[in-house]
Amino acid sequence: MMQKWKYLLFGLLCVYLLWRGIIPGFTKIDSDFPNYYVSSKLLIDGGGTDSLYEDKWFQKQIDAQGMHQEGKFSPFPPPTVFLFIPFAWLPPLAALQVWTVINILLLAVSIWLISQITRWDWIWSSCFLLGSGHAIINNFRLGQFYLVITFLTLAAYVLTSKERNFLAGFLLGIGAAFKYFPAIFLPAYKEGRYRNAIIACVISIVAVYLLSIAILGASVHQQFFSSVFVHHLSGDIQNPFSFVFQSWNGLLNRFFVFDSQLNPSPMIDAPLFSKLILYVIYGTVALSTVYAFFKLRDAAHIDEFAAEFALLGITALTLLPASATYHYLLLALPVALLLTISTPWSFEQKAILTLYFLIGFIPYGLLGEFETRGLLAVLAFPRLLCMTLIFFFSIKFIYGLKVKKVVEPP
Repeated sequence: MMQKWKYLLFGLLCVYLLWRGIIPGFTKIDSDFPNYYVSSKLLIDGGGTDSLYEDKWFQKQIDAQGMHQEGKFSPFPPPTVFLFIPFAWLPPLAALQVWTVINILLLAVSIWLISQITRWDWIWSSCFLLGSGHAIINNFRLGQFYLVITFLTLAAYVLTSKERNFLAGFLLGIGAAFKYFPAIFLPAYKEGRYRNAIIACVISIVAVYLLSIAILGASVHQQFFSSVFVHHLSGDIQNPFSFVFQSWNGLLNRFFVFDSQLNPSPMIDAPLFSKLILYVIYGTVALSTVYAFFKLRDAAHIDEFAAEFALLGITALTLLPASATYHYLLLALPVALLLTISTPWSFEQKAILTLYFLIGFIPYGLLGEFETRGLLAVLAFPRLLCMTLIFFFSIKFIYGLKVKKVVEPP
């Protein structure tokens, strides 16, 4: 009976992905794809890349390709121009269609990798990844790159389990050179037998950026590191008050920072208080994570590396200064690892799985109306609240693991 329900769930999730993600990826160009496509097109056509971070200029290049979508290259790092070189010689829609096919193949391989890591059957592995909901759908619909990053992270974890640490680190470094997130897993490789992964990761990042500087020149990289990178890490990408990015930065700005146009009615105009609370939250999460690492050393019958890997991913996603739906594809591996630590599942593990699915299917647009309603603005940030609860239950689960028995010497 349970198997029939799994097949029904799998069918529904596939139909939903096809309807909301894959078919749009074959039929129309949406908001994010033009940024990748145009930057690569400029490179192969010799159109100049020194002005990539000038938003008005870049918008004109998007319009010139017949894609009437608002876009900009910021906050992408300069090597992003390399990503769509294999497809940029095609017309925009044809390039997106090829990219959609590649994403379908990556989805299949990622499901297989999850099955290898967790020992779940293919049907439950499929339901689990498709259960990321908006994350997987918007990756297809918007022509995003996060399924590639998910694949690289899954592959790196599998390679680590096979003691091929250098190659694992190389894959994490390639991912981190384009999207910073995979670098967050490096502290899990702190033990001596894993350290080749850290070396390989650094080598691959440096190699990508040296190649980028050689091809694009130093000027565009200077622009990126002097202005774009700093703003990105602080969450100041577009509207720093918007619920769209679902971050602590955005919520606290909405509560405590006045802006005559973007936030004319905060609860209190106290920007320093906003910063203080943000630092307290960051510090609490960071210290809780460090303490959890120490607790894992004393836990019995636990794969310490798997638990640390999972917790690092969850911590990073909790503290993202600005998040989008497709970022939460990166939550799949950390949650899957936590679910494999012990069976039967504890209350905390069941709560984490429930919140994972909830993040995937929250109707964010319907909750946006609370954004300007004082204290009720918190209701416009459901993904942030769910992610914070996932972090809380993860910490609680790890703190509650059984301690190794210590045998006293005679």
